[in-house]
Amino acid sequence: MDEVEWIYRHPKAEDLRVGLISWAGTYLTFEPCKNTVTATAKSLGRRQTWEILVSNEHETQAVVRLKSVQGLYLLCECDGTVCYGRPRTSHHGCFLLRFHRNGKWTLQCLISGRYLESNGKDVFCTSQVLSAYHMWTPRPALHVHVVLYSPIHRCYARADPTMGRIWVDAAVPCLEECGFLLHFQDGCYHLETSTHHFLSHVDQLFSQPSSQTAFHMQVRPGGLVALCDGEGGMLYPQGKRLLLGLGCNPVRGEEWFILQHCPVWVSLRSKTRRFISVIYGKCWAQHSDGGRKGWLLKRGKCVWDQQGFLNPLIRKILGSQVDLLCHRLGQKSMDDEVCAASERLIPMSLFQFECDSESATVQLRSANGYYLAQRRHRAVMADGHPLESDTFFQMHWNCGRIILQSCRGHFLGIAANGLLMANATLPGPNEEFGILFANRPFLVLRGRYGYVGSSSGHDLIQCNQDQPDRIHLLPCRQGIYHFQAHGGSFWSITSFGTFRPWGKFALNFCIELQGSNLLTVLAPNGFYMRADQSGTLLADSEDITKECIWEF
Repeated sequence: MDEVEWIYRHPKAEDLRVGLISWAGTYLTFEPCKNTVTATAKSLGRRQTWEILVSNEHETQAVVRLKSVQGLYLLCECDGTVCYGRPRTSHHGCFLLRFHRNGKWTLQCLISGRYLESNGKDVFCTSQVLSAYHMWTPRPALHVHVVLYSPIHRCYARADPTMGRIWVDAAVPCLEECGFLLHFQDGCYHLETSTHHFLSHVDQLFSQPSSQTAFHMQVRPGGLVALCDGEGGMLYPQGKRLLLGLGCNPVRGEEWFILQHCPVWVSLRSKTRRFISVIYGKCWAQHSDGGRKGWLLKRGKCVWDQQGFLNPLIRKILGSQVDLLCHRLGQKSMDDEVCAASERLIPMSLFQFECDSESATVQLRSANGYYLAQRRHRAVMADGHPLESDTFFQMHWNCGRIILQSCRGHFLGIAANGLLMANATLPGPNEEFGILFANRPFLVLRGRYGYVGSSSGHDLIQCNQDQPDRIHLLPCRQGIYHFQAHGGSFWSITSFGTFRPWGKFALNFCIELQGSNLLTVLAPNGFYMRADQSGTLLADSEDITKECIWEF
C-alpha cells in the first residue's frame, strides 16, 4: 500500500481560545461568584480564557460572541454594564471585532455601537468614540508547546540547529525539531526551539532571548497567527527551500500560520526490547553475497535500508513498479504489516498518539498516514482510516507500560513470528509495551491553576506559574523517567510530598498518558502528582483526580 498524503488535523476548540489584555496589562476576567466581568487579573488562567465564536468574517473584521470556559457569554446591557450569561435575542452578546494593523482588537457592541473598554479594573461599554482604552491585545491561550503549520505550503516549520535556521518543509510533524515553545513577555513573543535557541530578526538562531528575538503577533479567530517585527517586516517562508525569515512581500497569505498544540509521537517496544514498526513494503533479499539484505542507491536515495525496509519516498515515486523492481532483485514485496522487528528507532517505528480521554481509547497513526487496525486472522495492519472502529484500542496501564485491547476484546501481543497480533484473551508480559516519547526530550506541564515552574519567592516547585520551566526527561526504564531541572540538577521530593529542583540524585517518575496531550505522573513516594489551589505542587493523591491531570 502506498503512503497517503498526511492529512492536517484542524485545531481543537480548546486550542483556539484566547486571553484579552487591556491597555493596562490586565486580562478580561469573568467572576463566577459575582456574575460580573472585570479586568484585574495579571496572568492568563481559566477565568481569563475566551472562545471566539464567529458568525460572519471578512478580511479586517468579524461578527463574534465571546464564550467563557463555563459555557456562558459576554453580554453588554443597555446601560453600558458588562456581565456574562445567556443571550436573550439573536444579537444580544454580539460584537463587531475589528483587526488593527498593530495586532490589537476592538470589540464594538452590535446593538448599541459602543466599544468594550476597561479602566484597569472594571469593564463597561459606554463610549462610541474609539480610543486607546478600547484596544485589547489577544493572546493565544493554548499550551506553549506548539507547532506552526503553513496552510499555503502545507508543511510545518522545522528548526535546523546545525545551520541555525528554521525551514518550513516538514510534511509530518513527528520530529522534536518541529516543536517550539512560544514565550510571551512584555507584550511580545519569543519562539524557542527544542535545542534552546530563539528565532531572530536576522534569519539565524540566538542562544538567548533579546530584543532581536521579540516578535509581535497578529491573531485571527481559528488559530491563524502572523509574526512581525513591528517595523513592517513579516515572517514567512522564502526561497526554494522555504527558509523562515523576515520580509516585506509575502504573497497569497504566506505570512499566516496555524498555531497548534504540539502533537504527541511515541514509540512502542516489546518485552524483547524491539521497536514496533510498520513493515512498509519490506523486501527480504537472498543475494550471492552471503544472504545479506541489500539496498540500491539511486540519486543518493536509499531504496532499501540496512533493516530491509523500502524507503517510503522511493516507494511513492515508483508506485506500481515496486513489485516489478522487487521481482527483478529476487525479492518479495509485502503489505503494511506491523511487527517487533527493529532494534533501533526508525521513522516507521513512530506513531502519533491520538487519545479520547473520556473513553480511554487510543488510535495510533503511523508516519505513512494510516492507522493501526485489527484485520482478519487477528493481524494488526497499518492500513486503517480515522473513523474505522477497528482502529480504536482500549488502553490500560501497568507501572508505565501500556496494554492495548482491540474493539473485539482481544489484547495485542507479539506472535512467534514477530508480528503484532490481537490474540490474547487475558494480558500478560507479552501484551505489555514500553512507551517512550519520540518527539519531546522535555515536558512542559500545565494544570488547573497554571504551569509547573520555579518562583523567586518560593524554594518549592509551584504549579500556578504564567511562564513554565522545562522538565528534561532522562529515560531509565520503559515508562520510567528521571526529571532533570535547568542546570543539570534533579527533582527531589520532601517528606511532605513537595518538590525542589536542586536534588543531587535522580529519582524515578512514572508517566502514564491519559489523553492526546494529557498525562499523570506517579511520584517516587507512590502518590500521584497534583496541582494544589495554594500554588504548591504536591504528590499526595492515591487516586487520579482532575488536579492530577496535566496538559503537556
